Amino acid sequence: NHPELSAAQSRVEAGQGIRLQAGKTYNPTFNFQWENLRAWQNPGYRVGQESDIFGFVQQQWELFGKRQRRVEQASAHLRVTELERELV
Repeated sequence: NHPELSAAQSRVEAGQGIRLQAGKTYNPTFNFQWENLRAWQNPGYRVGQESDIFGFVQQQWELFGKRQRRVEQASAHLRVTELERELV
């Protein structure tokens, strides 16, 4: 239970997490927008007829192998930390 050995093991585990995260895709987002809401207007404001309601779904796409390069870089970093652990 040498402190340097446990620290090196923690760095390897962190590198494994980074490599796992590097391979994940981005989450989609949903945006809700409500325009021309004049709730204080008298008489008789009609929400469905006098306001504009929008919903947008967005998904970010990675092209040209960006995710693969990110995973390769994280894997290389993980390999370095594994080799450093072996030196301890």
